[in-house]
Amino acid sequence: MEPRQDVEVRCLFDGNWVAGFQIAESTEVGGEERYRLVRLSDGVELPELFAGSDLRPRAARDRVLPMPRRSAQAPVGAGGS
Repeated sequence: MEPRQDVEVRCLFDGNWVAGFQIAESTEVGGEERYRLVRLSDGVELPELFAGSDLRPRAARDRVLPMPRRSAQAPVGAGGS
């Protein structure tokens, strides 16, 4: 896994996968690769390091893309005539 890659994290409480994280960096601790994550909802870097077994790549079909900005124009048919 690479920095800036969107990932899901295994929840320690129930084992479900939770989306909304991105790899900030990887580091080796005790001979094992560990990952520091950023929470995408608010950009906060999490203090814990995560094992690769607790992460999985986010599926492309599940990625949430930002909504395009809408212009300030009046909606079609709102002319009032």
